[in-house]
Parts: sequence; structure tokens; C-alpha cells
Amino acid sequence: VIFAQFLGMRKKPKPWGTVYDSVTKRPLPFVRVEVLSEEGRKLQSTISDVDGRYGFLVSGQLKNVQLNAHVAKYDFPSQEAPSVIEGKIYPNIYQGGMVNVSSGAMNLDIPMDPREQKVSSTLYLGITSARLNNLLASAADVLFVVGVIFGLANAIVNPSTTSISVVALIFLTYFLRVTGFKLKPFGLTKDIETARTLPFGLITLHNQGGERVNFTVSDEHGRYFMLTEKGNYLLRAYTPSHIVPNRMKEISVSTKKGWISREVLI
Repeated sequence: VIFAQFLGMRKKPKPWGTVYDSVTKRPLPFVRVEVLSEEGRKLQSTISDVDGRYGFLVSGQLKNVQLNAHVAKYDFPSQEAPSVIEGKIYPNIYQGGMVNVSSGAMNLDIPMDPREQKVSSTLYLGITSARLNNLLASAADVLFVVGVIFGLANAIVNPSTTSISVVALIFLTYFLRVTGFKLKPFGLTKDIETARTLPFGLITLHNQGGERVNFTVSDEHGRYFMLTEKGNYLLRAYTPSHIVPNRMKEISVSTKKGWISREVLI
């Protein structure tokens, strides 16, 4: 990890958020998470899965939203300052307030304070300074620049295959850091006759026995966001209600990532 940070490498952002206990840092299952407009109007609602994960696709027409979370015996927003180690586990911690969003998946991590357990500010070595966390992130950026300088200097002074390979690796890392190869965190539904995206279609996920385990509705761009456990499933996508007669497409999907990102032609 340290060597990766030295090269400026960071973990790819996950396409989902996690609701977790601010004391134990463990994920909280079955929490109702809501997206609210600036005026406080509820726009979307979902329930976190058994691993505390949730996800929303945010419309590009929205600029600022806020989140709310509800579950028995817990309070939101959390009043506990996140520790440095906590920030490594949950890199996008949200403790209330407006957030600026762009079109795509919302992946904010939501801590919640337990009502019946004393919150200890000394948990996790007592490191709770957000400023220190920011300083460490800045230090990683500085180390990357230093690594580039020393790598180039070493390649000039000692132009061996190893030194040149290190410089090439550094610049490749920089390219990936700036541009990235982002995994698409959502699936897409399209009309098989016109190849256009299908908004507001129903998508259901079933286990091998045919039991429904999850469902969602595609957004105005035909995109859908669906979290799932690793395994093999049947995905059924239905055309929206304005298409008559209604059509359905069933495909087999296998996921190792924890979410479905298949394109479906209906």
C-alpha cells in the first residue's frame, strides 16, 4: 500500500456507498437511505443490503442534494469526527449537508451513531483529526512528485533497463491516475428495434430457483443501478408501460464485482 501511494496510486472509487456503525465501523444492513432535494423533497429511497451497501443514480439535472438515513436504535447524522484509519476504510464519509452531484452513481459512506453504546473519541488509536487525514493525502501527492524527480534523475545517471522501467511505470501510473479506466457502475436498457435507451423500465433479479432477490427501475437515460451478492442470477428486463405490447428479456448474469452492469436489449 505504501509503495502504491508512493507511486501516486489510489484505490478505484467503488460505485456504491456503505452505511456503517460509527463506533464499531461495521456495515449496517437494512437502513433506509433517502435522497432529498435542496428544498427537502424526497427524490429517491432505497434500503441498504446485508453488507450495508446502497446506491443511487443521480440525474444530471440535479446540482445539490442531501441524504438522510433511518434505522432503529441509530441516529443520523453522526456527531463523531472520523479517524484517519476510518477514512481509509470509508473514503467518502458523509455527515449531513448539501453535496454537489453530477450524473452517475452516488457513493457516499454514511456513519450512524448507536444510541445504546457510548461513542469513544479514542477509538482506533485516538486519531480523529480530519486535518491530519488531509495532510496524509497531500503527502502522498508530494511523494509522487518526489518519486518522479528521483526516478528521472536515476534514469539519466544510470540508464539501465531497471531504471528506465521504473520511470515508465511511474508515467503509466500517472496516466491511469489522471484518466483512469473506470468501471461502469450501472447497467443499460435499450429498445431492440430502435437501439435507443429505454427509460423507466422494470428490471428484476432472480436466483437460480426463480425467486426474486432484487429489483429497480431504469432512470430517464435507461440506466439502472443494482447491487447483488457474488453469484449467478437471472436478470429480467421489461419495457416501460407506454410500449404496447409489453416485452421482456431474460438473460443469465454472473457477477464477481457486487453489482450488475449489463446492457440489455429488450
